[in-house]
Amino acid sequence: MAIQLIEQRQPDQREEPQRWMQWERSLIGLLRDNGAWLQLEQHVNHNIASLPPDQQRWLATQRVEALLNLQRPQEARFQLRELMWNETGATATDVARWRHLVIQSYLEEGRINDAYDAMLRHRQDYGDGDREAMMLRARVLLANERPSDARLQLKNAGEGADAASLRLLAALRLGEPVKEIIQEARRRLKENPASNRARLILWGVVAEGSARLGDQAARAIALEQFYGEANPTQVEAGLLHFTPDSLWESYITYGLEIGNQEQLLLGDDTAWLKSAEAAGSKYPLRSRSLYAVVAERALSNEARLKGHRALVQQLAGKEHKSTLVKTLYLDSQRFTPPKQLPVPVRYFLYDTALAEADLELAARMRQGLVDAPADVDPFQWQLRGARVFMLAGDYEHAAGALSALLNSAALNNQEQLDRVMQVVFDMQTVGEHDRAVKLFEQMAVKPLEPQTRREILYWIGDSRLAQQRYLEAARYYLHSAILPGIQTMDPWAQTARYQTAKALTQAGLKEDAAVLYRQLLLVTDDPARKAVLQRELEQLHLALRK
Repeated sequence: MAIQLIEQRQPDQREEPQRWMQWERSLIGLLRDNGAWLQLEQHVNHNIASLPPDQQRWLATQRVEALLNLQRPQEARFQLRELMWNETGATATDVARWRHLVIQSYLEEGRINDAYDAMLRHRQDYGDGDREAMMLRARVLLANERPSDARLQLKNAGEGADAASLRLLAALRLGEPVKEIIQEARRRLKENPASNRARLILWGVVAEGSARLGDQAARAIALEQFYGEANPTQVEAGLLHFTPDSLWESYITYGLEIGNQEQLLLGDDTAWLKSAEAAGSKYPLRSRSLYAVVAERALSNEARLKGHRALVQQLAGKEHKSTLVKTLYLDSQRFTPPKQLPVPVRYFLYDTALAEADLELAARMRQGLVDAPADVDPFQWQLRGARVFMLAGDYEHAAGALSALLNSAALNNQEQLDRVMQVVFDMQTVGEHDRAVKLFEQMAVKPLEPQTRREILYWIGDSRLAQQRYLEAARYYLHSAILPGIQTMDPWAQTARYQTAKALTQAGLKEDAAVLYRQLLLVTDDPARKAVLQRELEQLHLALRK
């Protein structure tokens, strides 16, 4: 609401540029505070071109920071190059800030050596700088395996959660007592630091420390917390020594330890599933780890699918469920390309993506999912899939889904066919006329009511007209008009004949168009329609005299 109020009350930039910029700064600050980086980037990108140079520089810098938070470092660096090449009027503070953001872009991209070199040049030119510069240098040094230097950088960075988390990470990398470091990290986590980055690094410290102690259960819990955060990618590449596959490794290692304790034999899928189910809600991590072993190591495909299904169901009960499940499956090297994802996982991610309005992910997950879930009507399932593909801009798969639906037993009445037609109309709206025509032609071979068949012919004519294939359009319109009989002049036939005449005119067959207009004049009683037809005829006569 605050954003909309600002947008409504913000004065015109050309009339009151200073007051406009005050409102603009408030809006940008609001978007930043709420982490609405995509909205910020789109807003700035839309409004930047016509502004004075100083305002352009400030807004472009805000866009760079948004791009970095959106994990688009190459775009951010391109914008920074533009700013630094056109630095006329920029202050030394501006340039220093831009170079600081270049370092961050390298770190985000995982170009650790480039980040280190840029950091050295920045410090040589600008000195120690402020606390933010110290914190960035510490992160670069930790990513470059220089924990001692990182700790020196943090000496004057204060006692805030961000600095404390990096100090603990440096201490861990320096080989200091691991248990004490983990205890301190957990103590700080209980204080619930406001900084998302600090929480992530603290969970990273617990995960790395637990791995050093060989405590796979504690490591798995820490990694679940890390990847369950709303934005785990906020921690730059290379800073922490684990990936989503590390969570799989912890699950499986811990699960195998449990299996060994219970004398479970690999290959006895039923026994593993029973043990996982028995652990249930009382020992959830134990249960998840056993299910992960079944998902990866079971002999039968059926058991593996049960393992994945049960693992996802358990994770779905955790906070930030979709974030954790998406990371565990979509960011793992175990499942590339996405079609290798287990079917139960794809169903879950598909439903989750729809609930979150993530149409791109929904379309990716929907590809290849043919059978409807047990509790879903097959027609509704297939039609919704086609709509998802359409909304995601994946017109090829949308057409394929509609074609499959037209051939399936799930479609068995006129009402359902009408609903399919609505999606084909959407395909026409976005200009996918050849695909739309193929689908209409596929409908036309089915047993149809006469009026439905006339409508299909008419819609094909519309597509050909939009493609400027006027003669084909005229043929389909005329076929729609005379399908019941060549003398038919009901209201539908009159409309279709009129469209035929318009298409024939565009095709250069003006005499044929005039014949149709005269026929329509003979059967039309409406004065307004007569006037329109007379005008069309007069224009044709004028064109024929030339």
